[in-house]
Amino acid sequence: MKHIADGLRLVAKSLKSGFPMKEFKQEYKTLHEVQEVAKAYLQEIGRGGHRAVYRFGSGKVMKVALDDRGIGQNRAEAKVWHQLSKYENPLVTKVFDIDIMHKGLWITAEMVKPYGEGDGGEVVKNLGLDEYFEEIEELVDFCNHPEKWRQTYLESMLQLPEDVVQSVLAHPIIKAIDEIIHKHGVLYGDLQSASHWGRTSATGRTVILDYGFTHEVWRATKSVDEF
Repeated sequence: MKHIADGLRLVAKSLKSGFPMKEFKQEYKTLHEVQEVAKAYLQEIGRGGHRAVYRFGSGKVMKVALDDRGIGQNRAEAKVWHQLSKYENPLVTKVFDIDIMHKGLWITAEMVKPYGEGDGGEVVKNLGLDEYFEEIEELVDFCNHPEKWRQTYLESMLQLPEDVVQSVLAHPIIKAIDEIIHKHGVLYGDLQSASHWGRTSATGRTVILDYGFTHEVWRATKSVDEF
């Protein structure tokens, strides 16, 4: 505890000229230490079941794990971002940094204002697909199905002409959600909730703000939940 107290005094002194990121990354290597520093010196702006979110400078947040699942979500989110950023996937919140050991104790990310639970229609509208889908739940369910099923749905259920069907199937948002679910294992049930989407503070674009709950994280923590 003395180590943490001494460290907090160092942080308090350094905060006069801004958050001491270099010292923070090098000194605090346990979850308890990270949580204590974040609670003491950063403003909490949100909290989920497994992570707390703190304001971290202009246009950024720090997501601090609350437990093992939160650690897994941070690590998965950083991994998915690293992979998707190579292909300029337009739908994921940017991840800027992760703890020095890459454990997933914390990450820093783009600040996003979440949509409310009842904003599913607005999410779809801002993604430019409200002509074909009414709610984000419906859009994500569509993307979770194989492409052959999607084509049949567009042709038979919506009775769209062939050229429009092909245009919808090739839509960059459809492609991006498909990639996030099928290539990177993000649980599609999470993506169906409007509260997992938001608008970036910098540009106002609609993105997925919470995409760390992957099949890998679920399998790794399932036995703990059952116990």
